[in-house]
Amino acid sequence: MSDIPLILLAAGKSKRMGVLKQLLPWQKNTLLENCLASGLEFKSQEIFVIVGSNKEKIIPIINHTPVNIIINEKWSNGIGSSIAKGVSVLLKLKKKRKGVFIYLADQPFVGVDLIEQYYNAFDLGKKGIVATRYNKQKIGVPALFDVTYFDELSKLSEDFGAQKIIEKYKHNSIVIEPEKKLLKDIDTPSAYHKYFNKLKV
Repeated sequence: MSDIPLILLAAGKSKRMGVLKQLLPWQKNTLLENCLASGLEFKSQEIFVIVGSNKEKIIPIINHTPVNIIINEKWSNGIGSSIAKGVSVLLKLKKKRKGVFIYLADQPFVGVDLIEQYYNAFDLGKKGIVATRYNKQKIGVPALFDVTYFDELSKLSEDFGAQKIIEKYKHNSIVIEPEKKLLKDIDTPSAYHKYFNKLKV
């Protein structure tokens, strides 16, 4: 498989949840560790975890795992700043890359099988971006970007993340349309309790 590292975004403050959602219990670990485990199944790929708010609580939880931890001091600027930070680090490392896969720490149902779909679609070599369709209006991450987009990704600074880039290059994008349940964001107490309770069924 091509050298396409994964960037897991886990820098947010969890304002809508009211507590640190990354470390909420989920299955046998935490929400963050569950999402990280899916990425770690790609053993030949590096994983970079972007942390920011509450980094002093999050880092000890994942410090024992084979990941690269990146601190985004500008996390309050939104998801775009975390993407920019991660991709900027990749550029500075000056290691030959073919692309990058970006996913979120509050979507625990994005498992290894779904991640593999993005890699397989990208490896067909027909399009430079493989993104996620949520509905007719929204296309976003998880997404896999060719290395040719690294410069623009590294300059993101606002809260809309990579959606603007995906829209700009939609002619060179293909979309994955997962089952809606796989894209559930665990970002409110009601969502957490709803899906956490389903795990017990």
